[in-house]
Amino acid sequence: MVSRSPTSVVPPSGDPHLRTLVESLLQRLREGGLRSTRQREQVVQALVETGEQHPTAEQIHATLHARGLRVSLATVYNTLESLRFIGAVSELGFPETPTRYDLNQEPHANLVCTKCGRIEDLDASALARSMRQRAQRMGYLVVRERMDVYGLCPPCRRAAGAPVHGRPGERPAR
Repeated sequence: MVSRSPTSVVPPSGDPHLRTLVESLLQRLREGGLRSTRQREQVVQALVETGEQHPTAEQIHATLHARGLRVSLATVYNTLESLRFIGAVSELGFPETPTRYDLNQEPHANLVCTKCGRIEDLDASALARSMRQRAQRMGYLVVRERMDVYGLCPPCRRAAGAPVHGRPGERPAR
């Protein structure tokens, strides 16, 4: 088994949190029996750097190619599938759009813009805990949970001429 030093991958930003996350994900892949390859490391690095955007495989692939890195789309998909298999990422499937990938494995809701497709995480740990407890009281064994909230993000609301805060149709207080 070939393995590289965990310090061989350093995100361009130099952010220590991102570096730690990249190293942790690579270690989990190695523990799952996958050897460490430079291309796999590059995919994980690009995923971590774009993770808050909930990227698609194609977006990760484009990020790598923009950097002049030669990584096949199949390698991107295979690496993402391996990360999903070990529980490091979640697949977010939405109708009529490519699958997005979510690094945040803590209980949260996904705020999804119905116009531009932007996805943001919303802490929902208390709600998730309450829902799990209620499901268990009803006799369910919870194996997975996902909460999505759909609406317009602030930039799309501004573009539509709607107030950014408040409910649709509500006029701002004067």
